[in-house]
Amino acid sequence: MCAFYASQIFYHPRLKDVTYYLRLDTDSYIYKPLCYDPVDHFHSRNLSYAFNYHTSDPDWVTIGLWNLVDDYARAHPQVDVNLQKNGFEWVAGRKKDEMGKYPFPTYYNNFEIVRLERFRAPDIKAWTDEVMKVPERVYKYRWGECIPLPS
Repeated sequence: MCAFYASQIFYHPRLKDVTYYLRLDTDSYIYKPLCYDPVDHFHSRNLSYAFNYHTSDPDWVTIGLWNLVDDYARAHPQVDVNLQKNGFEWVAGRKKDEMGKYPFPTYYNNFEIVRLERFRAPDIKAWTDEVMKVPERVYKYRWGECIPLPS
């Protein structure tokens, strides 16, 4: 599931001509009727991603993730600019191997709306490809549930 939602869903043949998808996991609930269309609300604001709330993942499921994001951002300067612009905060003075002692900020994505075009962009594809190069990142540590999008 993590690999699917981290990268594969963006290229699924059934979504080839789809603009957005809305995801509700099996543990998501809508407790009362909505008085608006959430996808229309999303579209009218020209958003790329909507989620329930920010949270964090513990160090035991994000082993090596801080270092990977740091290395990737240093190799791709625009990524660091975008991370900062979007409120991403480095911990531990951005010191290698110290950052991994801190929870990793993530999105609680049991509910999400995604503009597929943005997630198919070359910069996002390059990032998700980098994460997927080492299968244990997703299959052992479930990084697909928490990888930040660096732009």
